[in-house]
Amino acid sequence: MFFTITLTKSILMHPSSFGRRLTEEVRKAVLKEVEGTLDPYYGYIVHVISIHDLPLGEVREGGLVNFNVSYRAIIFRPFKNEVIDAQVSRVDKIGIHFSAGPLQGLIPKNDRSTFF
Repeated sequence: MFFTITLTKSILMHPSSFGRRLTEEVRKAVLKEVEGTLDPYYGYIVHVISIHDLPLGEVREGGLVNFNVSYRAIIFRPFKNEVIDAQVSRVDKIGIHFSAGPLQGLIPKNDRSTFF
C-alpha cells in the first residue's frame, strides 16, 4: 500500500531564480510539482522524503534551464483485493462512501445488500 521509491522529474527553472539558493529553489519546485499528484504508473505521491544531489542543468531554447532531479518519495498505491482501513464519510441510498488517505470510493448498494 505505501512504498518508498526513487523517481526523477524534469524541472524547468528561469534564470532569475539562480544564485546561492539555487538548490533550495529547485527543491521547492520539485515539492510544488510532485507532492499530492498522481503518477499513472506508481500511484499517488504522498511526500517527498529527500532530493538527491542537484545535477547540472541543460539550457533550453528561450533561456530556461532543465534539471533532471532524482528524488525519493512515499507512494500510496492500493492493489486489487487488498484490505485497507478506511473512514466512512456518508451512507445513503446509493451505498457507502469512504475515504482512505487520498483514495475516495463507493461501495454500491445492490438489491441483496443488508447494511441499510
